[in-house]
Amino acid sequence: MIGFDANNDLAVLKIDAGKERLVTIPMGDSKKLKVGQKVLAIGNPYGLQRTMTTGIVSSLGREIDSENGRIIEDVIQTDASVNPGNSGGPLLNGAGIPSGSPKPKAKSNTETPRCRAAHPG
Repeated sequence: MIGFDANNDLAVLKIDAGKERLVTIPMGDSKKLKVGQKVLAIGNPYGLQRTMTTGIVSSLGREIDSENGRIIEDVIQTDASVNPGNSGGPLLNGAGIPSGSPKPKAKSNTETPRCRAAHPG
């Protein structure tokens, strides 16, 4: 790990595997997501490896509080199951292209219930 952002629950990893062993994937644009669009969350919730859940984009442009109370703006709300361990992994659009990064059950600033959310990508 060469960097970590605790506010957004994200880390930057360095992998020494050689270019011939690594495959890159295109990055999506979260601004192109639409409410009702299919999304997939990939991660290791509760330590269970290689897990994928599906859902839809429930809302766009939400604001949520981070763990330290900082406001995160322009958040993607989804009904895909997102649990501790999915955080920081990719939220993929229906074509399998990363469009965000899940955060489990963040408290919304505009609603009393807790919602599943993703940082824009």
